[in-house]
Amino acid sequence: IATFNKKQHEIITKQVKHTAETMGLADWSITVSLEMLDEDSGNTAEAHITNDSSVAEIWLCHGWPDKTPDDALWTVVHELMHLHTHRMSDHVDKLIYDRFSPSETRLAWSFWTSAHETTVDNIARHWSGMMDPGDGYRLLGQTPPA
Repeated sequence: IATFNKKQHEIITKQVKHTAETMGLADWSITVSLEMLDEDSGNTAEAHITNDSSVAEIWLCHGWPDKTPDDALWTVVHELMHLHTHRMSDHVDKLIYDRFSPSETRLAWSFWTSAHETTVDNIARHWSGMMDPGDGYRLLGQTPPA
């Protein structure tokens, strides 16, 4: 399992927390995983949210240190948008699973997930475009392995 070195982890944690505060998420307890997502996961990042709480852990992909500052910021903003939409998303998920047959559930969940991700992605791209990536995101690709 690939991990960030201590300096990389400090930099990205500081930047994620700053970005979260800028986005109105100061009341959330947000950590960044020291471990990187598996290269085979197919995801650039993931937000793991503890249900019925304001606690989340952000997981970043294996190639994270090589991302451009703008892409790194956009990815973090995208994942933090999931914190904003979590309670709504959780309610929709429960409605889908409680009210539909298994085949209807698969179709409804697929439609909902696609629509939700597209919306989160568009908002994140717009919002991150109005932010300065800051030195922390710029330094990520310049931090040598420990």
